[in-house]
Amino acid sequence: MNNTQDKILTCSDCGQQFTFTASEQEFFAKKGFTDPSRCPNCRAARKAARSGGSDYHGIFGNDERLPGDIPLPDSSVERLLSLARTLPNRELVT
Repeated sequence: MNNTQDKILTCSDCGQQFTFTASEQEFFAKKGFTDPSRCPNCRAARKAARSGGSDYHGIFGNDERLPGDIPLPDSSVERLLSLARTLPNRELVT
């Protein structure tokens, strides 16, 4: 049985207090992470800023959206591009 209790931490970005739950502490410890220094909102904002604020990747690399386009996460785009590089060049049959 684990006696971990929730901790109240202060965000290094916005200064607000946030709860670091016992289950989050166990997860962080299991992964070898240190306690978070930012609240969930500031972590999400920082993550969005690093990724350009969007998970959309245009098929032609210019991130231009067209009607009916579906956003793809980075991992899906990378898998599709990797697969496309292994296929032989062929003409499209119309």
